[in-house]
Amino acid sequence: FIIYALYKIIVNYTSFASADNFRSFIISPILTLFFLPFLYIVLLFMKYENLFIRVDWMTIEKTNLKMDIKYNIIKKCLFNMSKLNRFSTELRLYNIQNKSEMLTEIERVNNIK
Repeated sequence: FIIYALYKIIVNYTSFASADNFRSFIISPILTLFFLPFLYIVLLFMKYENLFIRVDWMTIEKTNLKMDIKYNIIKKCLFNMSKLNRFSTELRLYNIQNKSEMLTEIERVNNIK
């Protein structure tokens, strides 16, 4: 089958090398390249959502610190998935009482390599 296809391409080159065939061959890699960043952003959004639910759960009684914690996590991680994973596994918020302790904990996690 492959040999026959190659034979037909060589014999009838003009019908194979048309603009329509070129578009049909190139559209798949282009769509893949545009889809991968979309998947990355969706995964990043899911990781942030999971982390923020945990932050809400760990700081039930400290409602004034929740938004500060979330803001500082976004500021430190932004689009970096490995940093976000590190924050998700290493962040300890149970004993945080004020903003300075929160900043210290976020810096501690940020400095872990």
